[in-house]
Amino acid sequence: MQTRETSATTEKRGPGCPPFLEIVVNLPTPPSTNALWSNVAGKGRVKTQSYREWREAAGWDLRCQRPRSVPGVVAVTILAGLSEQRRKRDADNLIKPLLDLITEHRIIDDDSNVVVLQMRWEPVVPAGRVLVEVRHCRQPAVRQRVADGARRFREAAARLREHVDALGSVAEGSA
Repeated sequence: MQTRETSATTEKRGPGCPPFLEIVVNLPTPPSTNALWSNVAGKGRVKTQSYREWREAAGWDLRCQRPRSVPGVVAVTILAGLSEQRRKRDADNLIKPLLDLITEHRIIDDDSNVVVLQMRWEPVVPAGRVLVEVRHCRQPAVRQRVADGARRFREAAARLREHVDALGSVAEGSA
């Protein structure tokens, strides 16, 4: 498990602001979302044996790595090792059990706080393992306001340059 608080992110946050927190945990590959629950007569939907076993094993792996909590809004990146059997598997079927696990272990407050989610197969990750990176990030609305402000500033600067160029050509013409 790695916890990073980089100086580059501290500088971007501004003076007096805490750095963005980023953690990376290494976990066993979860069962497919399609294999998490089964219908049992008289009990309804129950967790399957493979899901219960994975949750226990992954939970112990997570506890051993002792990751910090990442409060608030987060971005999650999941890198999954390619299966040695090369069988077909949908990448999106890995996401739910992993988000549920890091929520249950209080790494994130709630999986509804995930505003950026990326998942990809990664050949350098060992088969049967996944790396889950959780980063604190800004609220989407704040990021949009910052981007809109930067765009308006660039547009105003371009208009100002046009005026300066026009004044320069007028000054050259009268000389």
